[in-house]
Amino acid sequence: MDVVSLYASIPQREAAKVVASFFTDNRAKIRQELQDAGVWRTPSKETLEEAILHVMRDTLLQFEGRAYRQTNGTTIGASSSVAIAEIFVHLVFESKRSHRKDGPAVYFRYIDDIFGIMEDGFPRLEGFFSWSNQFMKT
Repeated sequence: MDVVSLYASIPQREAAKVVASFFTDNRAKIRQELQDAGVWRTPSKETLEEAILHVMRDTLLQFEGRAYRQTNGTTIGASSSVAIAEIFVHLVFESKRSHRKDGPAVYFRYIDDIFGIMEDGFPRLEGFFSWSNQFMKT
């Protein structure tokens, strides 16, 4: 399965909050990597949230000679979009998925691509598939 239009459908403000919280919650685990990259003082959660929103909202793209500003989802073509999407899906989608009883017996996910084995037939698969593509609305 594939979560439809994941990058374009991630809500910017919620994603910024989720990713900033994730970074803050895991600061101790990444402190050395930050220092190795030349960041000696880790930014506050609020600063991270603003920076993520800036990358998502204030990046311009050009198509056929016209400039466009991204208003929904993650930034097209930005390497940060993959990290934002992965953290967002991991925390938001997986927390909701873990409470469902109709999920696959075997389940693997890579960002928005899902591989699973359903044991109870097509109706159960169809229900999970439908929910997967609507999880932000639930």
